[in-house]
Amino acid sequence: MSYNAKEHKQAKKSQKNHLRKKWLVICCIFITVIGIFGYLLLFQGDFISKLISGSNMTDTERTEYVDKISKSAKALSSTDIEAAISVYDDAINLSNDNKIKDTLSYNKSLLCFNNGNFNEALTAALLSENIKNSSDNEQYIASIYEKINDNQNAIKYYQKAIDNINKEDPLSNNDVSYYRAKITSLGNGND
Repeated sequence: MSYNAKEHKQAKKSQKNHLRKKWLVICCIFITVIGIFGYLLLFQGDFISKLISGSNMTDTERTEYVDKISKSAKALSSTDIEAAISVYDDAINLSNDNKIKDTLSYNKSLLCFNNGNFNEALTAALLSENIKNSSDNEQYIASIYEKINDNQNAIKYYQKAIDNINKEDPLSNNDVSYYRAKITSLGNGND
């Protein structure tokens, strides 16, 4: 397969723009979620209890869980990242709901990634992947592997992202092109 310099330059530019857009969206979502939970905890104290009241938790578990969420919000608003990670771990362990575990694991992974703790980010992202398989999760895991210079696993997860992509999404072709370009660049001696 011939791959001339112009196509390579265009693919790199497309990759960079695609990655910027994805991270911008992820950061906006993360900030929004933290803002909503902060608002709910400060102004709608019993809302969280109502939110999780439909789950299969006992009253004691629910109380502990709400307490952990409150501590997490306080830890996240401070600069004590280790405390926030610890609170995430406790909340993940307390939850029996896979959707909640997935969200908490993914958010813990983002927190770790944004603070340079890539190994712990990877562990949390892999837990999230075990709960919910999606193209976005696979791409995120690939980017963590890429960050820690494990190109073989990065390629594997970019391929998983291609396999899990929603073909009905109008941007799926762009995503597939981006992931293939990443696989090509990682496979060309960047090991």
